[in-house]
Amino acid sequence: MIQEKYQVNVQEVSFNVTQNRVDSIRKKNITRTGYRIYDQGCMGVFGELGDSGLDPWAEAKAKLADQIAYPFSPVENRQESREVPSDLDADSILLSLEQILEKARKRHPEFLISNKVNILEKNVSLENDCQTRLSFKDRSLQVGLLLKHRDSVNIMDSFLDYQSRHWDPDFFLNELSRMVAAYNNLCPLPDEPLYVVTSADLLTGKLVSELNGEKVGYKNSLLMNDFGRQAFHEQFCFYLDWDPNLHYHNSYFDAEGTIIESGRVNLIENGVVRKAYTDKRTADRFHLPLTGSAACAYDGVPSLGAFNFSIERSGQTLKSLLNGRKGLIVVMASGGDYTDEGRFASPVQLALLTDGDRIIGRFPECSISGHLYDIFGKDYIGYSQDKFLFNQHALVVKMKIEAGRSAAT
Repeated sequence: MIQEKYQVNVQEVSFNVTQNRVDSIRKKNITRTGYRIYDQGCMGVFGELGDSGLDPWAEAKAKLADQIAYPFSPVENRQESREVPSDLDADSILLSLEQILEKARKRHPEFLISNKVNILEKNVSLENDCQTRLSFKDRSLQVGLLLKHRDSVNIMDSFLDYQSRHWDPDFFLNELSRMVAAYNNLCPLPDEPLYVVTSADLLTGKLVSELNGEKVGYKNSLLMNDFGRQAFHEQFCFYLDWDPNLHYHNSYFDAEGTIIESGRVNLIENGVVRKAYTDKRTADRFHLPLTGSAACAYDGVPSLGAFNFSIERSGQTLKSLLNGRKGLIVVMASGGDYTDEGRFASPVQLALLTDGDRIIGRFPECSISGHLYDIFGKDYIGYSQDKFLFNQHALVVKMKIEAGRSAAT
């Protein structure tokens, strides 16, 4: 019988912004702990939110009666602690934020700013009777502010959304001013072709879904027949990545304690589909490579789940990738999705015009569409080296762009 404790502590300071002013501050400190007992191929788990006052190990042992199969050994003889550097300080940020919002009120009186700016700290630890002690700590700033024009009937017209481990008031104000200036300059959709510029998350969700180890194992994946062959652009690489410079709050060990020593697992390599992502159970059941992709609710048994997907950067700036063309930046796109066959379509509520150096103006509402194999195949342009897009790298692809809103799929 082996005991193991998996714990996640989240500390958050949230500055609530209403009508361009900080009107309240909320703090929370929540600890969720999973007490696990391994015994004869089964696992008993007791989840505790804070301190329940119960004997957690006795509760976990009692759960063994549920006969939840988990025939996998815990990680052994590993002691490691990692903390991602961050210089965030709530008190200094509050003072600076109030000053910046005051400047914003004077510069952009036509806009109301609301919602939240958060400082989030996450501590993850795993320890067991097998001489294992793992810990991870990360702290980040999460800016999520809604912008509403005073003459608009909409709930929101734009937003400022980015994440960082460093508070830079000049960056904040510059990004806000850049967004407002673009929003105020309405431009018609041009006759010339435009590239679509977006965050990776908008278009990679289908890849995440179809590279799920269970879906691949049961042969239900759209990519089932593509393993080992070039299905996408030769410069397109999609991978699991544990680089803290690309991800926030993503521990170097998963919920089972698995550590990928290389810090990277290629799922699609130079357009060739190579691997599905797996936890221990999925890898064992379907004879697939283990990729350290276990997630876990604090009161549950580890299961398959990954969040650290990346696209290989192209080594070019956004301006270079556009290569003289203009780009349509997708800022707000709600109501779209992929079909089972891989066709994507979405209305775009807010799109901006860029030349790769500047954000020039705002387009009317439009829609974008394409097919998974084209978006990341013949129509794939690249993934920018610079963080042009609200402190993010920018995905550049060709897609069909139509004026006005249309049905998603």
